[in-house]
Amino acid sequence: MGKASLLDRVDGRYRGEVTRDPALIRDQVKPVLIAQMDSRQESLRLESVKAAGKLGMVDVAGLLLSKLKSDPSDQVKIQALNSIMALNASNLGEAISQAMSDNSQSVRVAGLALLAETSFLRIKKSSY
Repeated sequence: MGKASLLDRVDGRYRGEVTRDPALIRDQVKPVLIAQMDSRQESLRLESVKAAGKLGMVDVAGLLLSKLKSDPSDQVKIQALNSIMALNASNLGEAISQAMSDNSQSVRVAGLALLAETSFLRIKKSSY
């Protein structure tokens, strides 16, 4: 997510940093996002999966994994994998394994990319 400008857009004065707590909206949109993840429209499913990751909805990680396993759209599967990664969910290893065994080449490539990224992060953490 992009950060808000520290300067006022009209007169250029310093406004200070604005931080928003995602918990305020998370509980209100959760039922809607879960319902939209089963929509017939691919774009709704894609954006709902993306929003769940951005809002830090760790409790829907199981649903995201099921989308990765069964959604007909490769884009939704890839976004579900990315959202699980963004959440740093406990089922990340299972999600990467599932992605690497998918029939679609693009999903497999996304799984390999995340595998390399998570391996790099582990190496980087252990070297400090």
